[in-house]
Amino acid sequence: MLKTRTGRILRHTFSRLLLRTVRRNTIRKVEMDQCVNPFGLSFGQDGWHFLVEYLRELHFTHTLSLNESILYHYHKQYQPVSMKELVTSAGMHVEFDPGFLRYPWGNFKTDFDHRLAEKDRFRSRFCGPSDDELIKAEARNLVELRDYMKCTGYNPWKSPYGFIGGVFLVKENADYRFVILQGNHRVSVMSYLGIKCFEVRFLPYHFHYIDQKDIDEWYYVKRGICTIQDARKYFDAFFILNGKERASSFCNIDGTKKDNN
Repeated sequence: MLKTRTGRILRHTFSRLLLRTVRRNTIRKVEMDQCVNPFGLSFGQDGWHFLVEYLRELHFTHTLSLNESILYHYHKQYQPVSMKELVTSAGMHVEFDPGFLRYPWGNFKTDFDHRLAEKDRFRSRFCGPSDDELIKAEARNLVELRDYMKCTGYNPWKSPYGFIGGVFLVKENADYRFVILQGNHRVSVMSYLGIKCFEVRFLPYHFHYIDQKDIDEWYYVKRGICTIQDARKYFDAFFILNGKERASSFCNIDGTKKDNN
């Protein structure tokens, strides 16, 4: 156990040293209002994200039962089987169906290969279907992180959790979304705490930017599997959606659950 802990400390120290020196150029600053998860749920003030809403719900309802929470309802009722759901939620139609956590550009890794198996949606923490044990662990970990960050804030230079990581989606007009791939729970807590701007880093073996002007070079477009028109709709969905359109199917926008009986 001691060797394992010592190894983690050494790796963390070495990682921070690299970021302060040769990898300093991998760090960027982003606005909370421009941050989304891989399903287009927004962490911003005007958006909706199930983890942020669960924290707000706990703030106002201290005796809240997990089974009655937004977190529980979300994991039980939001069960997309393909990222095509992004486009339909944004009110558009496409023929291209890439599957779960895949997009016209592949996923967000530079070595994407469509022959590899899709992500297992039954084990995903981004959506349901989820069993009760996963939801309980999600709630427990989020509350512990909230309490920790209330005291420490977000200090990636000192925290053992390190930097938030993700990929920029950049439109031709320079508007952007930053897709959180590493640190969704921390960003949720930061949004809940009212943090508006923070530092992030590019992730190893991931794209830094998915740029609209490079649409011809996106994985499925380049191979003739996805049309440019469909690819553009997937991309635009991240700029149209904010999460409220999904939330409306199982809870009211004011945070109260709908009675589906």
